[in-house]
Amino acid sequence: MAERENNTSCQVASIPMAKREDDTGSSVLLGKRNLEDFLEEKTRDEKNSTFDLPMPFLNVDNGTENAVPTEGVLPLINILELPRTRTCCRSRENSSLSLTLPVLHIQQKDKWSCGYRNLQMLMSALIPQLPSGHPYHQRVPSSLRRSGVGSAVPIASLKDLQEFLEGAWKVGLDSRGAEHYGSKIVGKSDEIGAVEVNSVLSFLYIDSVVVQFIRTKESRQMLGPFVWSYFSKQTGCECKTEQNSATTAERLLECAKKIPQKNEVDCVDTCMCPLVPLYLQWEGHSVSVIGIRKLSIGDVQYQLIVLDPAKDGGKIHRTLSCAFDLRTTLDAIVPLVFDMRQIAEKDCQIVMGTKRPLTKEEINEFRERVNAVTAERQSVIKHLGITEATPPPAKAK
Repeated sequence: MAERENNTSCQVASIPMAKREDDTGSSVLLGKRNLEDFLEEKTRDEKNSTFDLPMPFLNVDNGTENAVPTEGVLPLINILELPRTRTCCRSRENSSLSLTLPVLHIQQKDKWSCGYRNLQMLMSALIPQLPSGHPYHQRVPSSLRRSGVGSAVPIASLKDLQEFLEGAWKVGLDSRGAEHYGSKIVGKSDEIGAVEVNSVLSFLYIDSVVVQFIRTKESRQMLGPFVWSYFSKQTGCECKTEQNSATTAERLLECAKKIPQKNEVDCVDTCMCPLVPLYLQWEGHSVSVIGIRKLSIGDVQYQLIVLDPAKDGGKIHRTLSCAFDLRTTLDAIVPLVFDMRQIAEKDCQIVMGTKRPLTKEEINEFRERVNAVTAERQSVIKHLGITEATPPPAKAK
């Protein structure tokens, strides 16, 4: 595949694809808990919860979906009570669990579909949370709608996502991407990145934003603090605000700046809403971030907790489960730990999805520009030698 030309401004810098380098894991010391105690607490928490999220379902029985879905990885992570750790379901230290988020781990069986598989993982967490009146349900075909109360929620197949992406191009979203791919991608083995993921979500009326950590050290080093701020809910819970995704991202970046000065604000939000995984892209690969751990050793400040589509989800689940049988959790989470030093000097993009629906006016606006914000934008502008900054994010309607 030909590399997609990078933009010369910091509005959106598309990151080209390349072959993936192997991850290097590192062990972390975990807390211990009896599995039976956890299951008892989990049952009690679920009875007290006002949520009843349906399970996501990816149909792989027709032989056309070259992937392996695995359920139940995130709940096992939460059992471990990792110190100084935030996840989709735990935004504060020593807090009770939010509702268990039914996110799937989806393993790719090829070398090119990681972008699609991470988008499916994001959607497996997000779609079950969308209210029945969300315009997503009118945009997708009937085969992707719930058949009734208590039924599983179908997740779009890779072919569905390719069709949505072509649909996004047809309505004028990301014209540069459409030109790069020749406006055709259905049935092709072309890799996609963060901008394409954002285009699909926008086409489905799902508000999302591309957050860029690019070009300069100042921008790239904000990635860890941003992810920590997100999983700590430092701007409050989405359910209590109508602000759009770009505004939320800008506020999270402001919170992230306070962390190195130890002026960060602890989450005081008691909302039990789970958070959606973050789609993380860099040149050559992408993963789904479901948590982050703050470290205090050497110059390594954070470790991400990720679902990597290149890894065997079933094996990860078995490893986590065995931690309780063996009464040790020392190595249980290693397959999920991502050492951020691997990408410290690389341009990265995050896609942050929300439950907020896009308006038609916003979609019209995104025909003119990709919805994106850039960490430490002024340093990037200076580095590029340009005078124009990213246009301000659209205001919530």
